[in-house]
Amino acid sequence: MSRCSLMAGVATVVAAASDDAGGVLVAAAVAGVLLFAGGWMLGRQPAARHDVLPSPGAQTSRPLSDVAGIERLAAAIIQLAEVVPDREVAVRLQSALHDGGVEPIDATGERFDPTRHVAVGSRPAARLDEQGRVAAMRRPGYRFGDQVIRQPEVVVYEPDRR
Repeated sequence: MSRCSLMAGVATVVAAASDDAGGVLVAAAVAGVLLFAGGWMLGRQPAARHDVLPSPGAQTSRPLSDVAGIERLAAAIIQLAEVVPDREVAVRLQSALHDGGVEPIDATGERFDPTRHVAVGSRPAARLDEQGRVAAMRRPGYRFGDQVIRQPEVVVYEPDRR
């Protein structure tokens, strides 16, 4: 996937969103995410924290690799797709991510591994073989090729303590 293919997919979503009544707001949100995450397109890192001006002698331009830039942009689009109020726009954003090579990670049923999953809850296991396995996903993880963009947030089966 290149920057261009991911950007083209998002541009299609923005164009389609601007056709409906709430589209201007959605298009503005997408543009804001792209500006926030897209500093890499100009070969620049955003200023640290809330700094408006860099300190004297600070490096103001640092190119990012294409993969790092795509990962940052994909992470921002994933976040937007999860919070955008228009379901159709969210589906289109997910489709653009998929078309660009960003795939969801489904960990349901896998053995819990703290290096690959983030535990956000637990549930009593009904059977002994369920203990230590992922019972459900709260938020899916995402990957771009071999790179994990976000680990899945999961609920883990634990021994029944009754």
